[in-house]
Amino acid sequence: MKFNIKEIWKKVKENRKRLDSCEGIHNFTNDKDGKIVPRYSTCTKCKGELDPIHVNWYIKGVEHGSK
Repeated sequence: MKFNIKEIWKKVKENRKRLDSCEGIHNFTNDKDGKIVPRYSTCTKCKGELDPIHVNWYIKGVEHGSK
């Protein structure tokens, strides 16, 4: 498997841009693809992706911030 670092970095920056431009609170859903633990969760609003660990901490932050 050959990796193209520039292409990967471009995708990372595009994903960050989507996540940063999302208005309001993200609405993440699991992308299981037949797996027990999903590799990524996608925001239904901006289509940005995060891994499940970061989604968990994001949700905790939203919960704490709304108190």
